[in-house]
Amino acid sequence: MFFQKAVWSNFPDPLSEICRPSDVGPSAGMACYGMTKTRTSGTAFGKKVAMGDGMLLQMLDYLGVAVFAITGGIVASRKQLDIVALLFFATLTGIGGGTLRDLLLGVPVFWVENEWYLLVCFVVSALVWYFAEWIEKLCKPLRWADAIGIAAYSVMGAAKALTVGDTILVAILMGVSTATFGGILRDTIAREPSSIVKPEIYVGAAFAGAGGFVVLVQLGAPQILAAILAASFALILRGGAILRGWTLPGHRFGTGSDPS
Repeated sequence: MFFQKAVWSNFPDPLSEICRPSDVGPSAGMACYGMTKTRTSGTAFGKKVAMGDGMLLQMLDYLGVAVFAITGGIVASRKQLDIVALLFFATLTGIGGGTLRDLLLGVPVFWVENEWYLLVCFVVSALVWYFAEWIEKLCKPLRWADAIGIAAYSVMGAAKALTVGDTILVAILMGVSTATFGGILRDTIAREPSSIVKPEIYVGAAFAGAGGFVVLVQLGAPQILAAILAASFALILRGGAILRGWTLPGHRFGTGSDPS
């Protein structure tokens, strides 16, 4: 029962307060942040939460898109690419993780349903284009923007998975995937070494954010508090990796073993 895939009646729906009718056929649906839910007889989506909780998750979603778009723009500017290529890198990085999440969850892709996400990427691209030199004067701008994106998107990815009725393990995986996939796409296309294969804490921070949010919600913590604490924990872990080189124990071959 713990792992049963069902809509949890005790899970607060972070989007219930700001959903709009989708008017799909005979079933009354709710479209929220690019996600469509279909009400079925006898199934509850969970208790309503305050408007502020839903708005917090929406802000985390926009924040994740924006800061990941910044990282894509920074990579493009460092390679001295043209404005179109910079726009491509910023948009791909900004929406990459959320796109993977929505495809795996089987819900409408968020930026297809709500073009404001694309506009966020376009605005970020323009800002990076004109202010890249100033941005580069900041301390490790690419890594810190990536860290903020991981913190925001790990929570948002897990929250969206729980909202559509997936299990705890799936929610954590969706949080980790959402937080890391955009950066992986960016580094792969740019032919840059990805942080995911470096010894410092990266995926572990996303796992901590997603897992922390899910655990706190299941323990009955208010959703807004769970989101803030989990995102902060993920940011602290990633920040420690950036500033002090925090790592997790890595696997080592036994003495005399042949890695081939």
